[in-house]
Amino acid sequence: MRLLIIGALLFSTVSYAQINLKGLKNSSIGRFAMKKSADALTSQLNKTREKFDTLSFSYSISLSDKSAQFDNKEKFEDVVAVSSMVVKSDDDETPENKAREYLDVGEMALATNGFKLAEISLIAATVILEAGGLQDHLLYSRSLADLGMLYNSMGRYALSEIFTKKALQLRQEQRGKESLDYAASLNNLGVLNKNRGYYNESEKELTEAIELNRNVSGETTFPYAIAVNNRGVLYQVLGRYEDSEKDMKEALSVAAMNMKESSMQYTRLQSNLALLYQQQGRYDEAEVIFKEAINAISKNPLQSKRTNPDYAHMIENLASLYVLMDKITEAEALYKEALAIYERKFNATYSGYGLTMARLGVLYRQSGRLEEAEEKLMEAYKITRNAFGKKHPVTVDTQTELALLFWKKEQYDEAYSFFQKSLDNSLEFIGTYFAPMSETEKAAYWKTLQPRFEKFFAFVATTPKGEELLGEALNYRLATKAMLLTSTTKIKTFIAASDDADLIADYQTWIDQKEQLALYYNFSAEDLKEQDINIDSLSMAANGLEKSLSERSGLFDAAYHAVTTTVDEIQQKLKTDEIAVEMIRLSYDADGLYTRYFAIVISPLGLKRVVLNNGVELENKNYQLYRNMIRLKRPDTYSYVHFWQPVADKFESAKKVYFSADGVYHQININTLTLAPDKYVLDQWHITTLTNLKDLVLKQDEHPDELAVVVGNPVYGTNDIDPLPATGVEVAAVNRQLSSAGYTTEVLTKEKATESGVKAVQNPKILHIATHGYFIENPQEKSNQVYGVPLYNINENVLLRSGLLLAGAGSNKPRSGLGENDNGILTAFEVMNLNLEQTDLVVLSACETGLGDVMAGEGVYGLQRAFMVSGAKAVIMSLWKVDDEATQLLMTTFYGEWMKTGDVQLSFQVAQHKIKEKYHYPYFWGAFLLVGA
Repeated sequence: MRLLIIGALLFSTVSYAQINLKGLKNSSIGRFAMKKSADALTSQLNKTREKFDTLSFSYSISLSDKSAQFDNKEKFEDVVAVSSMVVKSDDDETPENKAREYLDVGEMALATNGFKLAEISLIAATVILEAGGLQDHLLYSRSLADLGMLYNSMGRYALSEIFTKKALQLRQEQRGKESLDYAASLNNLGVLNKNRGYYNESEKELTEAIELNRNVSGETTFPYAIAVNNRGVLYQVLGRYEDSEKDMKEALSVAAMNMKESSMQYTRLQSNLALLYQQQGRYDEAEVIFKEAINAISKNPLQSKRTNPDYAHMIENLASLYVLMDKITEAEALYKEALAIYERKFNATYSGYGLTMARLGVLYRQSGRLEEAEEKLMEAYKITRNAFGKKHPVTVDTQTELALLFWKKEQYDEAYSFFQKSLDNSLEFIGTYFAPMSETEKAAYWKTLQPRFEKFFAFVATTPKGEELLGEALNYRLATKAMLLTSTTKIKTFIAASDDADLIADYQTWIDQKEQLALYYNFSAEDLKEQDINIDSLSMAANGLEKSLSERSGLFDAAYHAVTTTVDEIQQKLKTDEIAVEMIRLSYDADGLYTRYFAIVISPLGLKRVVLNNGVELENKNYQLYRNMIRLKRPDTYSYVHFWQPVADKFESAKKVYFSADGVYHQININTLTLAPDKYVLDQWHITTLTNLKDLVLKQDEHPDELAVVVGNPVYGTNDIDPLPATGVEVAAVNRQLSSAGYTTEVLTKEKATESGVKAVQNPKILHIATHGYFIENPQEKSNQVYGVPLYNINENVLLRSGLLLAGAGSNKPRSGLGENDNGILTAFEVMNLNLEQTDLVVLSACETGLGDVMAGEGVYGLQRAFMVSGAKAVIMSLWKVDDEATQLLMTTFYGEWMKTGDVQLSFQVAQHKIKEKYHYPYFWGAFLLVGA
């Protein structure tokens, strides 16, 4: 066991040599040296520990509002002082007593977010126990559990999982499953999995922890309340608001039996519920809760509200709510009161003072008080640059707000200057921290980063200054569009499966270093100095290891060092009769929310902009008209006028158009738009749809083998899913064509058309799948199952909302969820990890395989995205339910042309033309869309 623990610790930046007692005496905490007797040390430890809510030492607590926990933060100096006493105490203490002292310090340091001190102390306790052969002692499982909580708090999830699971195992062996220790570790594992985005596992673990606490100690204890609260926060993340509210209310009710309502732990639970109501638009109910919390804090006899920063933070929460309620006067008064408290408690250079000043400046900007807004925002910018640093997220947000202010004041040069600073810093963050993150973490971060870019695109679209910034806007777009399309999951798998132990260990260490840097990136300069954290040293170590990994692994280098394409390269690639169109959905302007579409038209000679201001109509009335006309097989000249004519007016003599879609344009087939009776876009231009315009530039590798895998006509596991015998005919026809053209073919039909069979496919040149597809637009409006498989928590993971049905789908076999292996449902999430890096084309001959959740700038979060991530160069997919005979004819015609010409795009267009000759209406020939080069 010792080797396992030490092996895990070596991934930490605290070296093993630093963990022994002599090393600790010379470490950073040793500088606070104070010689004390053993009795004095014990007394001081007890006094310091009494200041804390010690339940938080055992249980991870999920808080929606994670900032400004000043109550515990202010105790950090006390913890540092007592830690120096532990380091300088007698060396002849028993290992048990010495480890207990380090555990006390580590737990208190963790409670104050003193992560570096916590890590050193907890590792010291663990190693002391191991050296003394005390792995069976309860203190040992406690030290492992504490390390798991620490690394979870730091976002170092791989390490957290190691220690949390080991503590869970030990506690089961030591105390059994029916114990509070086991329940605590199970709760901690549930919170960890919530943070990692493993929502199914998290719900099961938290629910089991709740039941254990109920059975062991009853429903009136605070550990029970914590577990219930944690599940409530999980449900909030998942959009299950009714379940979330029920859990949060129960947690508060139980907490009220165990603590004063003025305690910070209680008010934080209140904040969870208030922020849930705020998210739901239940502002009046949120206001009541915030006021109750504020009133309780203000009555604390130990601290005046005039100097209480926790009180200031709570009234800021209420002020933010008042902004949403349009109670501007009340919000302004609260922000000013909070500023006065921070200035009394700290000073006017304090980081929190700058944050609040920025919020007040934004309030003035939104209220049209532009001169006051400029004064406050410029002051806030000065403070945040000094307190956080020039590239900190807070500073970058302030830069964005200043850009919006100067845009509103029509000072376009100043606006552009601040936009440029904001976006360049954002790109630097993306390049440094983004790739190593999990898919869930990337999506969460992109939600905060993406609006900055979108606001700049709106600035370029709507201001006179924008005409000269089209190239810069397009370069930003190329650098960020489909950001979430890049997946490094397979790279991790490949490296983990290699025989190079040193490469694996270095890669894991690098990931851990990046996770630490991402955490410290969000610290203020004050926090970094206070905790003696040298972020430059850690960054240098990570960069050195990254360089080594790049030299030793081509896979690593390709995954983490992608080259950004520029607008100049795209223009050089275009021929004289070709143009490219980048469509951008916009949700913002200088005044706030406003939906419009912005197209940048690129020719070899220059760039042009087109702005469609009727975004809401395009996504609703116009889109519904388009779909209805397709479905009813009626002439439709309206859709062309609304969706395409303003853009096409910029084409001049171009014949070929490369089109990168966004928003509603992912849901229509441009080729089906009618220019005039019996004349479609298909007849006027050769449209090539790309996920990203950079695909024009990226070199496509030639496929060494002529292997094709054809899948279709599965035997489903229930009569509720209609069989597709026509797909059996289609598969046979496609197989004959490919075999005649010299391809080696593998055919999977009926019982062999399984999920595991598709997952086993390795880099065919062609992958053709003919079956049902599914798409769940709004899982909250559906039943709790899809084809016999529980939906569980698919709301947050949009890649579980679309997929393909294969053999066995819908059978009565018990299923644990959509992510389960070989349940007959191949989700988009699972598709991402297929091995298709050398695949030229994936054909999804199924209904509605092209649909998925549309996120601005990110393409369709569905099967299209997933197959492109897995490596496929092009995907053919459908946008609506298709006619069997027309589909068969389209596919066989397409393959026949492709085998002759070798040109995928041209062959697909020829096939559509031929189908149009027999089936005139776009309903028959326009359902399928080719995306990719």
